[in-house]
Amino acid sequence: MACESLEEGSRFTRSAKTREHSPLLSWQPQTAIDNGPPGFFKLFSNLKRLNNLRRMDVKMADPVKYSEGHVAIGGKSIFWREVAPVNGNSHFPILLLHGMKFSSETWQNLSTLQNLANAGYRAVAIDLPGYGRSQNTPPEVALEELASSEFLKVVVEALELMSCVIISPSMSGMYSLPFLLDHHDLVRGFVPVAPICTQMFSASDYEKIVIPTLIVYGSLDSPLGTLSFGNLKQLPNSSVVCMEGAGHACYLDKPEEWNSALLSFLRRLH
Repeated sequence: MACESLEEGSRFTRSAKTREHSPLLSWQPQTAIDNGPPGFFKLFSNLKRLNNLRRMDVKMADPVKYSEGHVAIGGKSIFWREVAPVNGNSHFPILLLHGMKFSSETWQNLSTLQNLANAGYRAVAIDLPGYGRSQNTPPEVALEELASSEFLKVVVEALELMSCVIISPSMSGMYSLPFLLDHHDLVRGFVPVAPICTQMFSASDYEKIVIPTLIVYGSLDSPLGTLSFGNLKQLPNSSVVCMEGAGHACYLDKPEEWNSALLSFLRRLH
């Protein structure tokens, strides 16, 4: 399928451990190809591609600091990992969410966290309830239902991520979209990557969200990629990157294109 284009209240505590990395590890995915249907469902038959990553040591431009820990939100434990410039001087923060078959570790394995830190950003990825190292924290709602916007609000406050850019692939749309609608004053930019639940909002809802948005999806991601793009393009301050030949997890298929597009978008927000 060809790419489309756009027309002209809870308590929290925080614990952490920190270490410095230089050099860091970079990962390069080896994309799996099968004969099944492209798009969203192909993702589940090709999950092993993330396990086929080839590991390489590379020198990064500057030393960075790696931290991780758990934040207790309303008595529930949410895992987070962070990579930031070691000198403590950073631009606005980036909050990275994840899809259903992934976790915060995905962004570390792809070097997205490291690339952001080397570009001067404080990059924080969390494991959503029921996933990764938050797997013992049950989600409050079923998959494809909208989560409370207060969940991410408290995460943002607890981890001091005000005026952040949110990266939201796939399943995480059930968290990011309600938060964006209710608390867009806490957000500097939005990078949706074929998120779910876009059909649950009206044109008037989208018109209220004027923050800069970079819509990302893969040309082979049908129907979810094209469906989400069709809804998200109603955001008044949006641009789009469609990755030719990429599936639902397009950042795995085209990691260099993904990192380049992301950093280019972030530079426009300074």
